[in-house]
Amino acid sequence: MPQPIIAPLAFLLLFAALGVALIAAPAQRMRLASGSLCLSLALAGMAGLVGREALPALLLGGLLTLLARTATTSSLRGGALTGLAVWCIAAGFHALPGFSPLPWLEDFGRHHQSLRWHYDKGLAGLLLLMALPARTTAPGRPFDGLWALPAGALAIVACSLSLGLASLAPRWLPGFPLWLAGNLFLTVIAEEAFFRGLLQARLQAWFAHRHGRRASYATSAAVAVTALLFGLVHLGWGWPFAAMAVLAGLFYGAMAGREMRLGRAIAAHVLTNASLILLTHSPLG
Repeated sequence: MPQPIIAPLAFLLLFAALGVALIAAPAQRMRLASGSLCLSLALAGMAGLVGREALPALLLGGLLTLLARTATTSSLRGGALTGLAVWCIAAGFHALPGFSPLPWLEDFGRHHQSLRWHYDKGLAGLLLLMALPARTTAPGRPFDGLWALPAGALAIVACSLSLGLASLAPRWLPGFPLWLAGNLFLTVIAEEAFFRGLLQARLQAWFAHRHGRRASYATSAAVAVTALLFGLVHLGWGWPFAAMAVLAGLFYGAMAGREMRLGRAIAAHVLTNASLILLTHSPLG
């Protein structure tokens, strides 16, 4: 196989595993996603994206995922999920050894940012999706409320303009399709699996247990707390950006809703990011 295509193919197989983990039936999700992931890891090793130093972290992540899926007691399952959450935080901040990014463009956007795909964060999202329990489909028509996706994304753009974080500057960026693929599969899915799929869902269950049948309160409280945590993670960009991230987190959490429709939260997140990068001159580009 020609060397230049090995690394992109490794990422494409990782993307395929992420897609399977999102849409496949629970009975098939683990088997299909694992098969695609194994092929992806083999190619990633050949391309130098994943080195030997990553082997202990890979084994630990796989073990925690398996325990979270198969543990027979709630305490063991909860402990495995907590451990996996810590593992994913380390991966998200690129703190695990042995992972190297794939560079595409050294000057992307208007802030001279480089465009790189990071395997470790995409892997974290995949392991979380494989570990999380299957979500039931929300009742009602599947396209109900989808108008809120573009409306919410444009509202976040308006907030960024009003906070002075961005200026209106619609344009097409060279390399945008590469950015979009990386943002969706290697950033957004991982963040939504962590913040909405894991944190919001567990907070919602905790609030519901504490407050009985007040399910609407439990959902609202879980959305608010998760959004605050989401904002704190973005504090490195400054307080105004963190405030916008809180508002965005409220939007993503509301789209997930009580039924934890993770696909809608992911769609809201990537649409917001794409709107910011295409319509404004902002910290995103």
